[in-house]
Amino acid sequence: SAAALADLEERARHLVCAPRAEIMVAIEELGRRPAGELAQTHPLARAAASALRAAGLPAVFTAASTDANAAHAAGVPAVAIGVATGGGEHTPGEWIDTAQLGTGLRCAAATITGWERRAREGGCA
Repeated sequence: SAAALADLEERARHLVCAPRAEIMVAIEELGRRPAGELAQTHPLARAAASALRAAGLPAVFTAASTDANAAHAAGVPAVAIGVATGGGEHTPGEWIDTAQLGTGLRCAAATITGWERRAREGGCA
């Protein structure tokens, strides 16, 4: 929740900025992505789930910090489709197994066309 995140941020800032003679700390906020959520019954979420299942992959709905949050903050429905594996996210050692990138692109394309088809058939886009 937003309240839990704000509490966590406040506690982290307090710990990081606690006075220490040997360390000087400055915190610069680079951006803020508020959490967003799209119901699993939304036509875009259903289109993404269908695309993943058609590729033989499970459709897992979970909360995460992704670029989709920026769209949610602007009132635009969005999903993040993760099919690749990797590790070390947001560190100098970050890596990704590129073998699944083609599958990911096909799932993204199928999500878009599935959402478009649902909109043409009278679904809510």
